[in-house]
Amino acid sequence: MALQLRRLTEPPTGFASNAMRTKKILVVDDEEDILVSMKSWFLKKGFQVAVTRSCKEAVAILNSFQPDIICLDINVGTEDGRQTCLDIKSQAAYQHIPVILFSANPVNGQSYTDWKADAFLEKPFSLRQLSSLVQSYL
Repeated sequence: MALQLRRLTEPPTGFASNAMRTKKILVVDDEEDILVSMKSWFLKKGFQVAVTRSCKEAVAILNSFQPDIICLDINVGTEDGRQTCLDIKSQAAYQHIPVILFSANPVNGQSYTDWKADAFLEKPFSLRQLSSLVQSYL
């Protein structure tokens, strides 16, 4: 099965002052091995990384962590990452934060724009592919 990358919008342009600080990424997935892999990868790339296995916790830490981008699985245990994305994007304070949804179900890629996500990535994907997509939004 071919990897599908889809983009809703062009990456936002950054300000010079933002380019100087360490970028922050929030990763939300209920699979521990994915969280460990992503955290290790993005730490090596120079990011500050927060990971969580809960959509509810992800929303709770938004204000304190203030991520520059969010990588969010669609199926997080019994929680729906699409609804979490919509909830985040409906708040004025967070709607500027790019959200990349990912899922093993390619059908989800057809409706990610309905949930206000900026991009969709089909599992399985390589960390290089994810990293490239993340960088395109920063």
